[in-house]
Formats: sequence, structure tokens, C-alpha cells
Amino acid sequence: MSLGGINVWRARCVDFVRDGCDHLRSTQGKIGAFGAPMAEAGEVPGLEQVAEMERLQAYLMNNYCIDFVLLVVAVVAMAVARYL
Repeated sequence: MSLGGINVWRARCVDFVRDGCDHLRSTQGKIGAFGAPMAEAGEVPGLEQVAEMERLQAYLMNNYCIDFVLLVVAVVAMAVARYL
């Protein structure tokens, strides 16, 4: 593979990471915007609010787990590639 091809793949990887971070940041913002009124209300939130908050948190946790697995795969691949 030519050096130019590697640079194209590197640029695409950076774009994917940036898009993923933006997506997770927007989900975290939704959780913050949704949770602030619930905390300020001072009363028990409704079932719909609790369900929505749990859905957002579960979605975020699933993405964090996927990110962790991909990180471990990348670290192992780099360690193996070092000795090839």
C-alpha cells in the first residue's frame, strides 16, 4: 500500500473518531438537559421521565462498552504488529 493510501485511511479514521465523539457529546447533552429540570423540580419524576433517562443512559453505556472493546482490539493489534 502506498503512503498516500495510508494517509487517506488515517484521515478517515480521524473523521470517524470525531463523528463518534460529537455523537456521544450530543447524547450527554441530552441527558444533562433532560436531567436538570428533573433535579430542580424537587419531586419524584414521572415514569415516562425515568424511562427516557434510563434509555439515554443505556444507549450511552452501550456505546462506551463498544468503544472499550475497540480500544482493546487496537492495542492488541498494535502489540502484535510490532513483532511482525
